[in-house]
Amino acid sequence: MLFNFFKTKKESSIYADIKKEALDGDINAIAMLGVLYYEGHEVKRDYKKAFDCFNEAAQYEHIESMAILGIMYLKGLFVKKDLNLAIKWLKKAANKGHVNSQGTLGLIYKDSEAKNIDLAIYYLTLAAENNEPLYQVNLGNIYAKGDIVAQDYNEALKWYREAAMHNNAHAQHNLGMFYYYGYGVDKDLKLAKDWFYKACNNGYKESCSMYRKLNKKCKLQI
Repeated sequence: MLFNFFKTKKESSIYADIKKEALDGDINAIAMLGVLYYEGHEVKRDYKKAFDCFNEAAQYEHIESMAILGIMYLKGLFVKKDLNLAIKWLKKAANKGHVNSQGTLGLIYKDSEAKNIDLAIYYLTLAAENNEPLYQVNLGNIYAKGDIVAQDYNEALKWYREAAMHNNAHAQHNLGMFYYYGYGVDKDLKLAKDWFYKACNNGYKESCSMYRKLNKKCKLQI
């Protein structure tokens, strides 16, 4: 859900209450009405009505509305796909501190036809510094691979550790691999096993295999 506070009201009253407030010109209500249409919550999903609500609220620089407009242009929801307009709205939201917009822009500049490595690193770093593990892992991967920037294991480790602190299984697995192979750290099979164990418990299947492999190896050495 984009607005979890919907769950705090009786569902039967949500749409009517929000629509009334929206018709009275309340910008937050207009945006929330857009979310109802966008998600199909209590009403039939209607991307056109959602777009109209978000577009109206965005004129008043409603951050979430600008962010969702960017996603709608990026994915072609109701509107025709338009990367330039997606970037325009995502930038507006990102510059007001919207973390997912920052991260999405980073990925756009990393992988799309609008590729710009400097901007990719800039926006991914903004999102990572705002404690979003998904983008911390992405940034770590960029520095670990070294294909679009100079390889920097220390920087990769920094972001994997940040994401691992948020219980991100991918980051935990990658830390296990770094300690297993000794990338930027002293090789340490015990620490590798510890990280694989954590990632395995978080559902990362490859870590489960690595943990069993190391566990078997340790038993053979006893």
